[in-house]
Amino acid sequence: MKLMSEYIKEQILQSSYIQQDESSIKVMDGKRKASHTGYMWVMGSTELKHVCFEYHKGRGREGPRITLNNTKDFYKQMRMKYMTL
Repeated sequence: MKLMSEYIKEQILQSSYIQQDESSIKVMDGKRKASHTGYMWVMGSTELKHVCFEYHKGRGREGPRITLNNTKDFYKQMRMKYMTL
């Protein structure tokens, strides 16, 4: 049996248009009192009205690349994003 979050993520990845963005969050390390900055990536499909959140330690492109690695649309979306900048 799959987790609901995995099912939602699969549905989003199969949609024709995926939006993704990150937000920084303070993360407490259980061993120390200090915190570090982590990133919560949100991925969504406007056609399905679904969203999925994933935590990654960094803000780099590895976050979305890991999430979108198995989709054909990843490089298409990256080209579209940088063409509109």
